[in-house]
Formats: sequence, structure tokens, C-alpha cells
Amino acid sequence: MSKTLEAVRDYVVKHPGHRVEQIGPALHLRTKDLARPIAKLLESSHLRREGEKRATKYFPGARAAAAVPETSGGGRPQGKAKAKPGRKKGKKG
Repeated sequence: MSKTLEAVRDYVVKHPGHRVEQIGPALHLRTKDLARPIAKLLESSHLRREGEKRATKYFPGARAAAAVPETSGGGRPQGKAKAKPGRKKGKKG
């Protein structure tokens, strides 16, 4: 995810005032896949926003020149998939 964070931050620095609908296609990403990276960049002050809903525009934040925040990886640890409760392995029937 850190590559995505850097790409989004770099794009906004070069193109201040663009909306998600412009950032996504420029980075070859779906706009819904930008929600988490943009939230992290806003939280760490790498970006700032103006406007609401679809009119939201993104601008470089106070820390735009600093390194992007480290990602914790999040989610489930790598390894064997967790079985869903109530399901058994084997044949149907």
C-alpha cells in the first residue's frame, strides 16, 4: 500500500485541486480503491481537502514533502485461511 500512498501524494502535489474522479484514472486505480490511501494521507497531514462529497478537492498538506506514513499491513496475518463457522470440509450431501 505504501506505493499507492506515494503515488497518490505525488499526483496531488503535481495536480492540486483534483477530485478522486480525476486521480483514480490517472493512476490506473478504481476510485473506490482510493478511499483508504486518501484517508491515511489526510490523517497524516500529507493531504488536505476542500469541499464535500463529490465536490471534494485534494491539495498538498503541511507534510506533503515528508515521507509517506508506514503501513502496518493490517488485515488478517498471512498463512492459512480461517475457516468460516458452520461449514465443514468435504463433499456436499
